[in-house]
Amino acid sequence: MYLDSSDEDSILTENHLIGILIDFFEAGGETVGSTLSWTLLYLCLYPNEQEVCQREIDVVIGKRERVTLADRALLPRTEAFINEVQRLSCVAAAGLEHQAVEDIKFHGYTIPKGD
Repeated sequence: MYLDSSDEDSILTENHLIGILIDFFEAGGETVGSTLSWTLLYLCLYPNEQEVCQREIDVVIGKRERVTLADRALLPRTEAFINEVQRLSCVAAAGLEHQAVEDIKFHGYTIPKGD
């Protein structure tokens, strides 16, 4: 695949690339927003978990203004809580549609092209 805006027969046009990038931003924004909403709900439903995560963050981060990706390994309980929220909830409700591009057999079942 190549991008050549001067070639009308290009497999990947500039418009295709823009569309793909918009999809990435929309999908990412939806997932982040949904994860935050579900996380707040579960923190309210499980205040003891909220306290454990808050204590871990206070010890590791302290009074710093920012949490960085490097802090991730130092916050295992908080990361586990977020992972569990994503497992239990529907964070990508408007996920991208998928379909089989050819007939396929899987564990004794046939998934027809287009399904």
